[in-house]
Amino acid sequence: MKLIITEEQLRLIIESEDGGKLFAVPSAFLQTIGGVTKALNLYNKLKDDKGFDGIKVIGKLDYYEIDADDIDDLDNFTNEVVYIDGTLILAEENPDNNFGKLKVINGNLRGSEVDNISFPNLEYVTGDVSLEDSGISELPKLKEVDGALFIQRTGINSLPELKYVGLHLNLYNTIIKDLPKLEIVQGVLTLRHSPLADKTTEEELRNKIQVGGNISLWN
Repeated sequence: MKLIITEEQLRLIIESEDGGKLFAVPSAFLQTIGGVTKALNLYNKLKDDKGFDGIKVIGKLDYYEIDADDIDDLDNFTNEVVYIDGTLILAEENPDNNFGKLKVINGNLRGSEVDNISFPNLEYVTGDVSLEDSGISELPKLKEVDGALFIQRTGINSLPELKYVGLHLNLYNTIIKDLPKLEIVQGVLTLRHSPLADKTTEEELRNKIQVGGNISLWN
């Protein structure tokens, strides 16, 4: 049974949160009719008085579960989200997928084949990142992915801050030239059809990066 949360209950949840300066919104509220718009309006009303720096989503944020009438406000809402305590699932048909403040996803990130996607401040993901064949062009602050990182066939040319990947790192058919801070890949490292594969060897990579699985450089 889906939990239905009223605006007054949402306000009480916000008042009881003491985890920093984030406006906490349960995902169940966002799934109600008009939930995103109501949450955004309440955040804008309270943020100056309460000193909120952004929004924390408690639970999964699934675009397929958002009310169609909320789509116009969804991008404004997600641009204020700093922390998602659950999985983020993006929809291919959504025209804008901008997360200007998002730093942490405590779950998976699913955005394969999604265009117009932006995560300029994302640093940590505790699950898998699936952005293959998407419109992502950069992940400038990403430091750690505890699961797999799939960004094959994207326009990403650099991962300047990435240090750790807990499973498979797949950079197949990207324009990645360097991985300057990468220290550990616990699983397979796939670099086929990338500029980095053309200019390095497996031995050189293993001297720089602790790779737990195979390194795939060639067809």
